[in-house]
Amino acid sequence: MDNTTRMTCKVFPVTSGVPGATGGAQWTFLTNHGHVLLCVARDPGSRLRDIAALVGITERATQRIVADLVAAGYLQRIREGRRNRYQVRPDRPMRHPVEQPHRIGEVLEALGGDDAGSPGACR
Repeated sequence: MDNTTRMTCKVFPVTSGVPGATGGAQWTFLTNHGHVLLCVARDPGSRLRDIAALVGITERATQRIVADLVAAGYLQRIREGRRNRYQVRPDRPMRHPVEQPHRIGEVLEALGGDDAGSPGACR
């Protein structure tokens, strides 16, 4: 993927546009692991520093999360020259027992469209 097809996303405050949201504690339905996985699904060639900026965490935290996702089989690391590209394995089950009847691909499809996981899905 060349640099002209990079994902562009806007970062909004967590409570932005959420009906009934208050100024109290901020929370989201997805963990940072879920956010990183979604970013990779949308743009498998993204740099970890760009993912970190989008998710709002450090680059080091992003590296740890990607390592977790690779070790658990949710991501496959593919070496391309000096860079890594990541491929999501949508067939993998959700981790929590309540969610286990579902596959990670179902969640990514719901959040990222039918082509989540394919190159350029977030153009």
